[in-house]
Amino acid sequence: MQRKIIYGVLLATYLLNSAALADEIVQEGEILEYGEVEILLDQFDDMDGAYQLDFVQIDLYSSMHGGFTTSGSGTPVFISITYRQDYYHEAQSLAGTQCHFQDTLPNIASGAYSFWIQDEDQVVIDDAEGMAPWIGKDTITVTSIGDFSWYADPPEDILDCGAGLVAEYTFTYGYTVLSPCPADVTDDGTVDVLDLLAMLSAWGPCPDCPEDINGDGVVDVLDLLEVLSAWGPCP
Repeated sequence: MQRKIIYGVLLATYLLNSAALADEIVQEGEILEYGEVEILLDQFDDMDGAYQLDFVQIDLYSSMHGGFTTSGSGTPVFISITYRQDYYHEAQSLAGTQCHFQDTLPNIASGAYSFWIQDEDQVVIDDAEGMAPWIGKDTITVTSIGDFSWYADPPEDILDCGAGLVAEYTFTYGYTVLSPCPADVTDDGTVDVLDLLAMLSAWGPCPDCPEDINGDGVVDVLDLLEVLSAWGPCP
């Protein structure tokens, strides 16, 4: 069993809207060998509560390509080739891919055959319990275990067999930069009568709207008190 450590490559994109800065942090890499591999990723730094992690998205891709030669004995030959790549955090399975080739060949004449198989998987973690291990100021280790196997019957009719294996992974943190002054719903730098009027116009059930300052899905007296307590220029 081989074991190696790979560090994710970090990329970042920025999407600006009127209320908040919605960002993505992408860590990606490639695995060219099978066996056990430890992928070392940066945790999501919430900047002491200034950033809110919304989801962790895992995108996986694997491919298997190669070929083999049959003897031409006239005896049909069955061949099965499998490449699995599974990803874990500690003992928890996260996701995985599987490339599988299977065929029965007439084997009437000696010949060379080739194959190319690919597979993809995507997992989105957006619950608080699932995202908790990904938040911090250190690193998180994901273990990737690749397994390659092939089977032929009768085996002596496969004279040669070879395969190339590639696994690619992308881990994305989707997050929101929280406003340092949530009561400033008009986003003009001051909590004043304009914010009060905006709140009154949105009074009642209002999920995911900026006027719902405390995030309980309703604009009510609790949000009004937040506006009054923050009255004046934003810090």
